[in-house]
Amino acid sequence: MCGVVKSVEIRPDSTRTAFPQQTGTLALATSDERLKEVISNQVDGYFERLSALKVVEYHWNDISGASPMAKARVRRGFIAQQVNAVNESYALPPETEDDFWGIDDRAIVADLLLAVLELKEKLAEVTKKLTTEE
Repeated sequence: MCGVVKSVEIRPDSTRTAFPQQTGTLALATSDERLKEVISNQVDGYFERLSALKVVEYHWNDISGASPMAKARVRRGFIAQQVNAVNESYALPPETEDDFWGIDDRAIVADLLLAVLELKEKLAEVTKKLTTEE
């Protein structure tokens, strides 16, 4: 991690959030099975959720505390409140009135992986069909 770390927060859900000076927020989450319950492999609706996401371009503002160089750079990503409206598991709501919204990239990446795997299956089916017709 680059920069000076101002503080590190460890939450009850085992996420650890570091607040580097001028370089943004870095969150590392544990994924140990022993910390989870009600585990299901049945995940549906990922194409719909992904299709509902709106990608935006933006610059950090003065409230962000970003350096002038970081504020000058065009960013691409999501707005956490909009992402929350798509699916609550995609967003990290503020814990207090003074906190900011965040995004759970792992939930989005998991849906992306499911979509890619399904598309891979469909591509294999179409390829097989096309090669058997020749």
